[in-house]
Amino acid sequence: LSWTPPPTQYQNGVIMGYTLQVFNTQQSLLREINISSNGSTVNSLLPFTTYLFRVAAMTVVGRGPISVYTSVTTLLSAPIIFPEVYLSPRLSAEAIFLSWEPMTLDVTQGALIGYSVRYRPITAI
Repeated sequence: LSWTPPPTQYQNGVIMGYTLQVFNTQQSLLREINISSNGSTVNSLLPFTTYLFRVAAMTVVGRGPISVYTSVTTLLSAPIIFPEVYLSPRLSAEAIFLSWEPMTLDVTQGALIGYSVRYRPITAI
């Protein structure tokens, strides 16, 4: 995230740093970070999650007015688990039927675009 300093006429002194607030979508404060520059990388966020951010400039006297909320959604990530696969009886000597329950958003970490089925033949001993 990055932002521009307040206009000079509203700074009321030398800007010493900024306070960055991170909220969830219910506007509950998750963390507050004091930063010396006008930008920061915020780590340890969850994939495919919307966060709200606000920032305020600080002088030696204290913190100024805080900005309006800015909304950012983190990028997708790979699912954190694999689906449970159900194997039905053989359909024929050359075919089987596989099925699984759809995965939920809390484990897919984003919009699920499909499933990949991989297999390899196992030779009899």
